[in-house]
Amino acid sequence: MLGPCAPDYLTPKVKIEELVAMANGWAPDSAVQDQIDATIMDAVFAARSRLPSGEGSTDCEVCGDEIPAKRRT
Repeated sequence: MLGPCAPDYLTPKVKIEELVAMANGWAPDSAVQDQIDATIMDAVFAARSRLPSGEGSTDCEVCGDEIPAKRRT
């Protein structure tokens, strides 16, 4: 804590409560978490869109053996 003899340039001009309010601006308290959640959901949707869809191969690409029907779905 600064004493009564502290130079003027070391004395805070704004209360900490005002600084917190200025840093937050108009955004709600959960804005950062909301942005993180939205970024994660975007990544999940992008990854899901790149997954193969439809019927799979009937033969193994490595050895050529037939893949059982129950393993293809």
